[in-house]
Amino acid sequence: MSEYYPRRGRNWYTAMGIMFIVVGAIVIVRDLILIYPEFVLEFMYNSEITNEKVSLGMFAFGWDLERNMLKETLLKKQKILHLATIDTKGAPHLVPVWYKYIGKKFYISTNTKTAKAKNIAKNSKVCLCIDIGTWHPIDGMMCTGKAKLIKDQNTVKKIAGKILLRYFKSLKEKSAKQLLDQTDCVIEITPLKTRTWHY
Repeated sequence: MSEYYPRRGRNWYTAMGIMFIVVGAIVIVRDLILIYPEFVLEFMYNSEITNEKVSLGMFAFGWDLERNMLKETLLKKQKILHLATIDTKGAPHLVPVWYKYIGKKFYISTNTKTAKAKNIAKNSKVCLCIDIGTWHPIDGMMCTGKAKLIKDQNTVKKIAGKILLRYFKSLKEKSAKQLLDQTDCVIEITPLKTRTWHY
């Protein structure tokens, strides 16, 4: 088993998220069992702050905390992103790529001659997937969004350098220098809809 799972399991954000979910669920289930459901619903809809409302808030907060922690861990640990673009015939084109997540956006260095860059130049709609695991636990996230090509060479080299440093110790390495020289554009993806899963 990879180091990804035990480290994620010990993360206190994950523990806090699960704790809020469990406590919130226990209170709601307890009230539904011990009190008439109609009575509980009345407390839900009135203007006062009640145990039921606090419990729902705890459940939602815990769920959001756990989901964000899953996303953060995936983006940090998994270094391969699968990017789907649409070609001129309307067919999907799927490729694995290196990437970096900066300021809630995904960045992928490439060349304007690649199929994915040509596709994005014609159609900005993209879909991406990041996942890890072949058997339980399996974690992943999928995003649909808009992509654009950054071609300003100063910006391209700066972002491309940051991406490559995820995979190389130094940009002075031969392969890193070759890849940087071949890069003449960067794909910037703004996620519009995100879904995560854990099985």
